[in-house]
Amino acid sequence: MELNLVGKRALVAGSTQGIGKAVAKLLAAHGAHVVLLARNREKLEQTLTELDRRHGQGHSYLIADYNEPETVEAALEEYLEEGHPIHILVNNTGTRGRSHCGCDAGGFLFGLHQPLDQQPPLGATFGTRHA
Repeated sequence: MELNLVGKRALVAGSTQGIGKAVAKLLAAHGAHVVLLARNREKLEQTLTELDRRHGQGHSYLIADYNEPETVEAALEEYLEEGHPIHILVNNTGTRGRSHCGCDAGGFLFGLHQPLDQQPPLGATFGTRHA
């Protein structure tokens, strides 16, 4: 099966190393425009250079730290308000302290005030997170 993600935008949190970086590279290879989300600008910029662009994608990144929830909320709200839809969400993050199950920082990805019909992946994730 050939997976064609051309025209889709994927937000990958925790995307500068390990599983998150591997997923970002795979999504880019299948044509997705990848938005990296992590706290370290240098690592984000390095990872950005490693993403496949053969489908004309203009990959980008957002700087935010899950240990500082307000940075996650601000970065995502600004990005969405600029009119960038998110079709695919990979919430692959680690934080010190509480886990994402019930973690306020993780809630910002799922609790954004976008109507569910405009952001189905976020809405679907919202439902599974609170189930």
